[in-house]
Amino acid sequence: DLHVSLESHLILTLRPLLDIIPAPLSEKLSQRIDTANPTISYALLQSISRWVRTEEGKSALSSKVPPLDPLHYNMVSLLAGARTSPDKKFLSSPTRSDGIAREIGDRRLIIAVLNSLLSVICTGAATWWATQRTSWRDEWKVLLSFLAAAIVAASEIALYIIWDSRR
Repeated sequence: DLHVSLESHLILTLRPLLDIIPAPLSEKLSQRIDTANPTISYALLQSISRWVRTEEGKSALSSKVPPLDPLHYNMVSLLAGARTSPDKKFLSSPTRSDGIAREIGDRRLIIAVLNSLLSVICTGAATWWATQRTSWRDEWKVLLSFLAAAIVAASEIALYIIWDSRR
């Protein structure tokens, strides 16, 4: 049987229903609200939600002062903030060993460094190639190529620092 946690906001939402819902539901609900066990059956919440959607339930909710909103008793609203089966201990998911995780991290680091070097070299080469079409002297072509490569290198270093700080 599936249970959900009986949170304080859920108790406040369900308490006004004790005197208007059918007797069997009211007995089960009062037992859950008044006990120290902070769980409630999913089936009970579903029964309450179904009853609220009936004509009898809608008229009972509207007869309360102040009238109760039927949307507060949809399953989505009732389950909001609740934990499923809080009394059960589920198996934790298997984790990678530290050695495998370190190896994967090292591979990613090597790939990131190679990618950065390739970006810097290709930027310098592309700038040199683009300046071949101009009538500039070779010194200016080299200077512009190194400047473009330096800008890309600085941005790659900044990206590496950000990436390394998040590891």
